[in-house]
Amino acid sequence: MNTFIELIRRLKQNPHVLALIEYGSAHYTDDFKTGDYDLFVIVEGLSTEIESLHFHVNGIPVDLNVRDIDTLSKQESLTGFEAALLDGRTIFDRHGEIGPLLESIKREVQKPYTHHDVAFCRHGHRHVLDKVQGRLESDPVLCKLLLNANIGWLIQSYFGIRGLPYRGEKDALNYLKSREPAIIDAIGRFYAAPFSEQVEITIQLSELMLRPVGGVWQNGEILAFGETAGENLQTEGKKLFERLFT
Repeated sequence: MNTFIELIRRLKQNPHVLALIEYGSAHYTDDFKTGDYDLFVIVEGLSTEIESLHFHVNGIPVDLNVRDIDTLSKQESLTGFEAALLDGRTIFDRHGEIGPLLESIKREVQKPYTHHDVAFCRHGHRHVLDKVQGRLESDPVLCKLLLNANIGWLIQSYFGIRGLPYRGEKDALNYLKSREPAIIDAIGRFYAAPFSEQVEITIQLSELMLRPVGGVWQNGEILAFGETAGENLQTEGKKLFERLFT
């Protein structure tokens, strides 16, 4: 296969293929030279445990995700990555059944972070800052790696603590551009700034991202982890601290 038009034509000819749903910005008729092509293929009578295939067409990466119609019809909601089915463009529907089926499936509301998740997040982003302190000159490569990786994690944390779905870097940045000018400005300044200024920008950005949960873990604050502790996690953590040290 040398073109995406040929790719789609061959899939349409396969009797096991019931529907094709594009997601992302690329359309199979586009003459694009960069990026990738994202596609859901809905099948019937093709027993497989494979969920996706990844290959190239004329040098362009293809992410082809396979879903069985019987499994899909039993789902009451879609969340995370599969929610792209609800936002995608149906370019082929053999029996006209995919549209009504997807309309009947609800988008699951993304659950906000638990109290344990929030504590882990606040601790983790402070931990990154603690690790680079004192190492900026002695181990700059490690510090640059930690600070840059932390930006992506901060963006995911922003969505998690607010109970918003995270659907990848591109959608996340578009969301922030439209709703969080201060955050998107700080991200831009981080990547444009010399290494010596990136720590201070990271501190500012961390406070903006984690504002609803009190920012990063503070000096002198007792922070507890516990996946089963529920909403009383931090109260129980302080009680345990007192029992251990008084």
